[in-house]
Amino acid sequence: MSHNIQSTSRTLKISEQPISISAGSYICLASLKKYYDFICDNGALVKSIFESNVRDYQGSVTVNTVIPMTLQNENLDDFWYLNNGVTIITPKAISAGKQLTIEDPQIVNGLQTSHEIYHHFSEVTNNKNDDRSILIRIICEQNKEARDRIIRATNSQTAIIPSSLRSSDVIYRNIEDYFKANDFYYDRNKNFYKNSGKPASTIISIAYLAQAMMAIVLLKPDTARARPSTLLNSDVEYKKIFSLDINIDIYLKVTLIIKTTEAFLKSNSEKFTLDTKTITNIKFYVAMVTAIKLLGTKKKIIDNLSSISRININDDILLESLDIVLEEFNLLGSDDKTAKGPSLTLAILKSV
Repeated sequence: MSHNIQSTSRTLKISEQPISISAGSYICLASLKKYYDFICDNGALVKSIFESNVRDYQGSVTVNTVIPMTLQNENLDDFWYLNNGVTIITPKAISAGKQLTIEDPQIVNGLQTSHEIYHHFSEVTNNKNDDRSILIRIICEQNKEARDRIIRATNSQTAIIPSSLRSSDVIYRNIEDYFKANDFYYDRNKNFYKNSGKPASTIISIAYLAQAMMAIVLLKPDTARARPSTLLNSDVEYKKIFSLDINIDIYLKVTLIIKTTEAFLKSNSEKFTLDTKTITNIKFYVAMVTAIKLLGTKKKIIDNLSSISRININDDILLESLDIVLEEFNLLGSDDKTAKGPSLTLAILKSV
């Protein structure tokens, strides 16, 4: 399965002739209202042009409370003095006077600003005298690797977790499509599905899936518990679990295993005296053992997961797995240090 963004061409009306940086790349100013028109169709925000942004609208974080205050106070300095503006990547942009025609525009930096401008002009009808501007960079680039470098660079100036910087990878788009067809929502753009009103239990974050794959496929529940970002920072480790060579259904099967494990632990928390902290410490271990017992082997996990048609885990397997994990966990100290260290994984794998 491959993911294609629908081809579109949009027109941006600008304040003055743009500054041409290189063939097809420009820096320009546009009025806030004209930019609002650019990102909207019939008053609705065009979400497809934010497809390559590493995160979705973040709601009431600090920056998103400052921007609306700036927008509401028209007596302040011009908006572009106070805002970093937006960056648009395109394979082709054509300048004609005070107008730019931009093919397949992707706003890769400035999503939060764009959302606040959308909200502002959707709510404020008396805006005819608002002549403030926004700074826009249009970068013409057709090479995918170069586009990804630009996305990473323009989004590395503020704190973003490494998983988000991977969000434009093709494998993530494919996982998102496959999950959606199976009633799960892969949150490739952070908060996109939360903002869309999807149930929290069906939203799978990049980091969560990485932890599940790490624990079940790589048999490293200690790393999943303690150092999930290590995998996403290392290209070598990352490619072991996020690869186009892996059958797409593996990601769904691993998700079902960890979700089933979590549900079992929560529903039996009183019976086994499991508090929230203990469940957090042992869930990746229990999921790993559950997968091994389900497959009947701890070798070639990916190949064996591919060979089964569906994930069907009964309570007996989960009980056996929990018993094995709790025995070793309690022997080694039953605390955070135990869960985050390598000894527990080694002890459990010896006993399975």
